[in-house]
Amino acid sequence: MMETIPAKIDKIFISQVAKLGNFRLPVFILLLLLIAVLGALLWGAAAIGSSRQFRLLSIVAPVLIRYVVHIYAVDKKKPLLVLYGWLFFLISFFIGKYLVFSHFYSFLQGWIKAQELNDFSVAVSYLPYIFNKIHFGLFTENFSKLFDYADFIWVLAGFYIIWRHTIFSGKKANQKTGNKRKYFNRRFHS
Repeated sequence: MMETIPAKIDKIFISQVAKLGNFRLPVFILLLLLIAVLGALLWGAAAIGSSRQFRLLSIVAPVLIRYVVHIYAVDKKKPLLVLYGWLFFLISFFIGKYLVFSHFYSFLQGWIKAQELNDFSVAVSYLPYIFNKIHFGLFTENFSKLFDYADFIWVLAGFYIIWRHTIFSGKKANQKTGNKRKYFNRRFHS
């Protein structure tokens, strides 16, 4: 039976993770942090660029986190890795939510002349106004008002995606159906 390309890629990544030795956990946490920040930035950038909250993009981080957990949890008996994944997904969700909140409640000063700058320069000029004490205070004070039932549903979806064990490797399910078909053929073709 031929091995699929994703299975070959998984084996390569799993063998590279095995070579890390004592650095497995720090590299795992670093990868989760990187994914959390990039997922939040993607969600924030889409919201800033379109003036809409694309909550679907909050699921990018859990999918990538799930793959990293899949690579690190070779024997699938690593619930602590799933808990780390959940923690970093929550971090990603809160950072993304903060970026969306800050964009909609911040404004550029008149002296910046945003209409004369390109989009990247305007985005960079927002940074001092987004990450400041006033915005952090407003975000924490209005925390309960900023989250609604849709956010709760997306967080649950992210938790489910990270928890799901067979999302990237369906080999066990395929083997079970393959054996049933084999027995089926034996009974009626004998």
